[in-house]
Amino acid sequence: TGGFLTALAAADDQRAFADVLAGELHGRLGLDGLLVHEHLAGRSHTWAQRGVVKPPLAPRIAAIRSGAAVAGGFGYVALQEPRWVVVCLRAAPVREDEHTFLATACETAIVAAAHAGRLNEERMAARTGRALVELGQALSLEHGEDRVLHLLTLAVARLVPQDGVSAWLAVDGGFV
Repeated sequence: TGGFLTALAAADDQRAFADVLAGELHGRLGLDGLLVHEHLAGRSHTWAQRGVVKPPLAPRIAAIRSGAAVAGGFGYVALQEPRWVVVCLRAAPVREDEHTFLATACETAIVAAAHAGRLNEERMAARTGRALVELGQALSLEHGEDRVLHLLTLAVARLVPQDGVSAWLAVDGGFV
């Protein structure tokens, strides 16, 4: 639907994409509960939830991942990043058109999330490139170790996520 696509276009991180997907599926499919979950390489995270999803979750997630039937529900497994498992809970069995809608909505959200990830990486690369060019220009105009080290610490603080930056000079077997 148009509202779903508009909401996906406005999302900016994996949680937001999963939340938009969860809202659309929960309402459109009349679900009792829904879970957007990711479990890879020992990492397990629930990105979004709607309605009631009672534990234990692991057997439901494992059944959906393996393609087995899930009592009181159905689901979807993403084959590309983000590797979401969508658990849908409802007493009524899933119809073919509902399963098609589930797959289409999930794939649309996954493509949107992947596209946003690529855009964020491109923005970060552009920011880094600009910062390095500015640093090179500033360094070419500076004279003296103290000023150069000061500019380098400012650049590192700008480019690298950190709590603090300091520069040390080796002098007479110690550091200043």
